[in-house]
Amino acid sequence: MPQLSPSVLNAPNLDLPARRPVPTMAPLPEHRRVSYHESTPLLSEAPPSAAAIAAGQSGISIASAGDTAHKHHGVIGLNRPASTTNELKVLVRNSIPLTMGLMLENALNTINVLIVGRLGPGELAVVGNSSLLILVTGFPLPLAMAAAFTTLSAPLYTQVDHRYVIGQVLQRTILLSVVLSFLIALLWWNIGPILLALKQPEELVHGMKSYMRYASLLLPALGLFENMKSFLQVQGLMAAPPLVLLAILPFHTLLAVFLVHYTSLGASGAALATAATMWTAGLGLVLYVSRTRAKECWDGWTRKAWEDWGSILWIAVPGALMFGSELWAFEIIALLAGRLGAHAVAAQAIISTLDNIVAMVPYAISIGIANRVGNLLGFGARAIKRAKMTVRAGFFLEILVSGTCGALVLIYRHQLPYIFTDDKAVADVAADAAIFVASYQVFDGLQNVGAACLRAFGRQNVGSIIHFVGYYLVGLPLGAWLGLGSPHWGLSGLWAGAAIALGCTAASELLFAATIKWEDEVERVQQREIGSDSDDEDEDEEA
Repeated sequence: MPQLSPSVLNAPNLDLPARRPVPTMAPLPEHRRVSYHESTPLLSEAPPSAAAIAAGQSGISIASAGDTAHKHHGVIGLNRPASTTNELKVLVRNSIPLTMGLMLENALNTINVLIVGRLGPGELAVVGNSSLLILVTGFPLPLAMAAAFTTLSAPLYTQVDHRYVIGQVLQRTILLSVVLSFLIALLWWNIGPILLALKQPEELVHGMKSYMRYASLLLPALGLFENMKSFLQVQGLMAAPPLVLLAILPFHTLLAVFLVHYTSLGASGAALATAATMWTAGLGLVLYVSRTRAKECWDGWTRKAWEDWGSILWIAVPGALMFGSELWAFEIIALLAGRLGAHAVAAQAIISTLDNIVAMVPYAISIGIANRVGNLLGFGARAIKRAKMTVRAGFFLEILVSGTCGALVLIYRHQLPYIFTDDKAVADVAADAAIFVASYQVFDGLQNVGAACLRAFGRQNVGSIIHFVGYYLVGLPLGAWLGLGSPHWGLSGLWAGAAIALGCTAASELLFAATIKWEDEVERVQQREIGSDSDDEDEDEEA
């Protein structure tokens, strides 16, 4: 993967207005002067008047005066002294709604499984296998596009003159997500021959083909929802997405029951219900933005939305590889588990479900870190110290949460499998593998810190290389040998390889984040040109 070139980072068609020279001011009296240091609040308690700024009589810089406009906005806590403790409080506060949102998104699939499961084991197999296929093929690109939006927009929110550009970036990422969704939908519509070539049972293929075609309606809605969610998150508005999901969860349940049990759609009704729910959620966030202060970052649709998609894809495609590498690795582990027998397959399903549940909180913290660091980078070099405090606070929080989750999995490894099965043989296999699943949780927390920093810096290209090497050149080959080779560790060997892969990935990403020059990253952020006042003026003249 090539390094991010300056020409791409400058994004010529996404230009910010040129920096205006600061007017010459008469020296301030000694008692009016303000000195800045590491613990100085980034936002003053009360912004000076416009007249004072114009006259050069305020005790802060023009940039700081602009920043104070955000005191009552989503970037919370910037009017407090800089400290790791304060940053920890902000991350905890933001992580709670982020975690709730992830849980509610996963609840949609859980509801589908419960409703379809009443039709019989064949239909349950259809929804289970289809859901996994949707996850590994449909989610990486929308998630990466939303992460690219965060990379580009989080710093802009704290640059008060450039807030409107966030709306332009949103338009580009939504349109790109919709266009790319058609390519994925093309794959889903023709999934039948592919599954038959993989020797899947014809009855299962028939059900999955129908399910995936209805699920293709979900793809544009997923892109809309994820990007709108990121649009709110960069403004510090974390609570809206989970509230919208919570409000429409009963609607999804009733619609799924009706379509699955009272129409001829059968299991495919769950896919159609999910698509309708995601469209409702995405449009619900649009409505929320139109009625709240979040609309300050939206300046209306513009033809610039169709320009310079390449610079966004340059960030989003490696980001998709970052997200996809881990998802695809788990699919490979599931396939390898199939060679170990029915008990291993069932145990793998149990362990994957447990891992998915406990991974939500660390991932939510990672989202909070990326948004917070991105916001701080927008303030420039004076916020570097505070951004580092955010990373340290995130590191501590991730260790605390992932360490606790790992310890609970380890302590209760013999009891947890019985939540999902009554088969002692399956539970024993799952309990043995859970030893490595516990260590995986700790490495996952560490990796989330490194990945958050890479996303904030716009270094997804580095992350994609690290993930590929960690999983596909180290972890999976080693896990295959431990599980299927001479050590004969079975499923435990496969998960040992996964844990080693994530450990290598976490160490590499943290090393990169620890050795990077933050001053250079701030300069890179300031050099990204994402929108132009002059272009807008040209558009007005042409109109």
